[in-house]
Amino acid sequence: MKKRYNLLIAAAFLMLTLCFSMTGLAAYPAVSQSKPLHTYGWKTKDYRVFEDQGLMTKKDVVAYEECKVIAIRDKAAQISYNRGKETGWIALENLVYDPSYRHEISYANADILLYKRPTVRESYITVPQFSGGITVGEKGSWMQVLFMTGNSYYMGWIKNTTYDQSVRLSMDTSTQLLADGIYVLSPRNALSKAVSCAPKKRTFTMASNRKTEKQRFRLHHISGNHYQITPIRASQQLADAGGLTLSDDQSQTWKITRYGSYFYIRSKATGRALRYGAGKVSLGAFRKTSSQHWRITKVAETPSLDSCVVFSQYDPKWGGSTYYNGPSRRTISTSGCGVMALTNAIYALNGEFINPQKIASFSVARGHYFYNQGTADTLYADFARKYGKTYHFKHIGKTYSLSSVRNHLKNGRVAIALVPGHYIALVGYRSSDDSFLVLDSAVYGKRPTTIYGDWISASTLGSGTMWCEYFHILANR
Repeated sequence: MKKRYNLLIAAAFLMLTLCFSMTGLAAYPAVSQSKPLHTYGWKTKDYRVFEDQGLMTKKDVVAYEECKVIAIRDKAAQISYNRGKETGWIALENLVYDPSYRHEISYANADILLYKRPTVRESYITVPQFSGGITVGEKGSWMQVLFMTGNSYYMGWIKNTTYDQSVRLSMDTSTQLLADGIYVLSPRNALSKAVSCAPKKRTFTMASNRKTEKQRFRLHHISGNHYQITPIRASQQLADAGGLTLSDDQSQTWKITRYGSYFYIRSKATGRALRYGAGKVSLGAFRKTSSQHWRITKVAETPSLDSCVVFSQYDPKWGGSTYYNGPSRRTISTSGCGVMALTNAIYALNGEFINPQKIASFSVARGHYFYNQGTADTLYADFARKYGKTYHFKHIGKTYSLSSVRNHLKNGRVAIALVPGHYIALVGYRSSDDSFLVLDSAVYGKRPTTIYGDWISASTLGSGTMWCEYFHILANR
């Protein structure tokens, strides 16, 4: 937020990747004996307990009480009962009002009191602020939610009014170093060149970097910064099978790690690193030498909602982190829209992730944060001077003209804009309806934005809560 504004945005959307094992959008968490799910059935009936997940062999009838769930599989939940001495399976519909409800990744923006069932007569447990979870259902004026607290998960009910005030939603994001997309690989000791692949021969050579199809590789993140790397002209993955080749083996992934402005690319299977020397692309023992340093450059793509990622300032991976420790602590979640706008803009520009905590620490150390007012826009040019070479971007300048921004976006650049009390990122332009692709790190009722990114018309950006006072332009370096 700009220093001239005092408004603190107290709402946003996020997701909790640290707490859940996701198998698709907002799946149930990977509960277990050590991390059980505490819940009460939404209706006061006894549980019919079965021996098997298929609910075919009846085992017991358990009186209605708090239930500890230790596994969820399809439409069944495995419970622990009789003081943990026995386990069995019950129908998930005993616990979840609407098993077909599309789950939404959720965040507790304040302490929230859960109720056992959709009635205020039966309070349950208080979920602390900054807890992450999922919304699993809706019944009349009540919402059924699930949050993690300590080493356990808790499912219960809250009123719609509390939900609107204290729960926010998010898209699924991760902190992978590079976004999924198409990239060109250039060695540090020959940056004017790029790896070229001949799929039929399964051979790799080095040629002048012209970003041709044979020099383009698709990176797909698997987990822990391990990627599948696939030439766009092939269906097979880059592999180390006695040497650099292509393979149908889906387990052939590559660990990508940053070294300053360059990256190491190492085979998960063998630990060997991609290298360039004596005019050849090959693999060798990982030795952290300059011959194993790679520049990984994202190929520009047409911006779309399908490809954009919106990082939230309320993500618990950093939302509760101290931004400024003044008379009362300011966190990234309360005051970090200026920080998050930069993270979102660079990720959209070139696919490189900058941790918001790094930007926040820099902002405070360099005097860009003003207590009880927010982030000054001087942050952007200063951060680019310090870290632009590392993250391959530069600060072009500041403009007050939306028409100028329109031209910059057409040329593959991005912008950070100040709207009343808040910063947003503009990462694409669509001429067919004169609209801009907006990424908002703190979605709340006053702005017409969502957790997924939005195409916003030029006229909307010229008035009300979306009026853009000025813009900072960022470009690839």
